[in-house]
Amino acid sequence: PLTQRMCGHDVEDAAKDLFHREVFAEWNHSMFVDWAERQVIRPHHFSGWILTALSYVHVVEPIRSNRTCVRGCDPFRCEMQEDGRLSCATYCFYSLQQSLVLLFFTHAACTTAFIVIPMIKVRLLAEREVEVGQELSANLPE
Repeated sequence: PLTQRMCGHDVEDAAKDLFHREVFAEWNHSMFVDWAERQVIRPHHFSGWILTALSYVHVVEPIRSNRTCVRGCDPFRCEMQEDGRLSCATYCFYSLQQSLVLLFFTHAACTTAFIVIPMIKVRLLAEREVEVGQELSANLPE
């Protein structure tokens, strides 16, 4: 998440905790630094504005001007793109994906329940009304 970040004096210092040898084993250090550079949180971009706003309400620490911060989502799989850049899937992406799948199935189950339960209830009420009508018609004098 955006609020989970690592800061340092420069990009390499800030991202050193994100460098996992098993993930970046086949990539050289300059590719990792290039990837980390794309993860930098810049105060004048949208993500920086969000963090600044959250710091005003004391949710996160503000980004100090003498520090460089990168998003703190740990990468777990990296691939080389056609343009020669390294692209990494992070645990934040994986967590978001799992949350969305859970949300989908929960939403589908609730929607189905809110459609099926009233249908069953109306059917039972209609059957009960038919039974009452048959009893009343049976008790009428001829």
